[in-house]
Amino acid sequence: MVRRLAVAADEPQAAVIGREILSQGGNAADAAVATALTMAVTLPSRVGLGGGGACLVHDPAEGTVRALDFLPRAPQSAEGRTASTSGFLRGLAALHATYGSLRWETLVSSAENAARFGHPAARSLARDIELAARISGPEHVAGILPGGPEGPPREGDTLVQPELAAVLGQLRSGGVGAFYNGALGRQYAEAATAAGYALPLEDLRGYRPEWREPVSIGFGNDILHFAPMPEVAGPEQALIWHMLTEVRPYGSVPAEERLHLLVEAQRRATAAPGGITVDGAAARRLMEGYDPNRATAPVRELAGATSFGATLSILSQTEMSVVCGFTNYGLFGSGQLASGTGIVIAPAPTPGVNALGGLALLANQPKRQVVFAGAGADVLTALTEPLAEVVLRGTRVDQALALGRAAPDFTTPAVLADEFTTAEDVRALETRGHQVWTVPGLGRATAIWCDWDRAASKICYAASDPRGAGLASATDFAF
Repeated sequence: MVRRLAVAADEPQAAVIGREILSQGGNAADAAVATALTMAVTLPSRVGLGGGGACLVHDPAEGTVRALDFLPRAPQSAEGRTASTSGFLRGLAALHATYGSLRWETLVSSAENAARFGHPAARSLARDIELAARISGPEHVAGILPGGPEGPPREGDTLVQPELAAVLGQLRSGGVGAFYNGALGRQYAEAATAAGYALPLEDLRGYRPEWREPVSIGFGNDILHFAPMPEVAGPEQALIWHMLTEVRPYGSVPAEERLHLLVEAQRRATAAPGGITVDGAAARRLMEGYDPNRATAPVRELAGATSFGATLSILSQTEMSVVCGFTNYGLFGSGQLASGTGIVIAPAPTPGVNALGGLALLANQPKRQVVFAGAGADVLTALTEPLAEVVLRGTRVDQALALGRAAPDFTTPAVLADEFTTAEDVRALETRGHQVWTVPGLGRATAIWCDWDRAASKICYAASDPRGAGLASATDFAF
């Protein structure tokens, strides 16, 4: 029999590690842990031991989908400028303990080797270095990544991180308890506090990830699952899905209305009051007054910061699928390392700022088969648009991720459209009354789509966002 392995991640070297773990017989949880740990080394701009994240897990053996919340949290016993109470390592440990099959040491070793012996700066990291320099100045990166006489590292430069390698070595041999309960955690908390980001040790030691039930919506013979946490935009994603399937079917709208509908749906979903029931009735109420030819959505001012996250989507030969997103709550977090650890300090989360752009899993419940698995970072549309394009319009997954995106600015009435958006789509927005500002890129996402036929065989496709210069691959596995 032939099964399909699929891996997509926002950093290519990490994606290769994930694929190797699957080829060695590991499952999607094993591959997700190894990929995430490697990204903490190769993409420290967005993933780190000081940050955290969230995952959705499809377990075919039990026929379940569960959400894992290990998002960074603000310390409860400190005021002023604080560091995040990191959930990254405890979250990955929980994922491994619940679903993993390979030894923990095996999953940590690739990340440790990359930090100890060096790795080339991939284009994904090089782009973030350039972006951080434009946003905050070159000094924001200078204290994190060793540069040469010409400034911060460039694409292809070799990066060696001995302090981070030493930390990963302790985690490999001692598990995550070495960080949360041992001297390593004390060192990190004291170093973060000394750098000006208070982090009480009791908050760090008391961190616990949480397994949660997802927001689930029936869709034909399948069930679509979103992460339930507001910080991951799960409720908003679910409301938008109801809008695009029950109120204004996305699959049949004219092409020139596509971005307008997505913008209007995003504005309405984010303007919904807290605690609203996520169902079709709520979606219909929120879409009252929608006009396909002009902007009518309410404008709600929200915090304008971006969390700058990264994602992975993985499918293993056992039909297990894991999608995750990670954040340091800022590009290169605070811009500082915790002395002696090589760990990027993640500032505490800003209220009202989404940690991620969403997680989604579409699974056939009777057959326990994954149909779509994806994760988005930074903005709602990073996941909403490719999900709608692939599932509702039949667009190929790589083409869906390469489409132009538009999203509300949320600090002004303007609409942001990225550089992938065509001039025709921009004009279509403007003729409907939207004030459009062009930006370099809107979020990033990874996704897997599996096309099943009546003989129960499948072809799976994996894709990473061209905005992030990651890597995706799908491979046949014979057994």
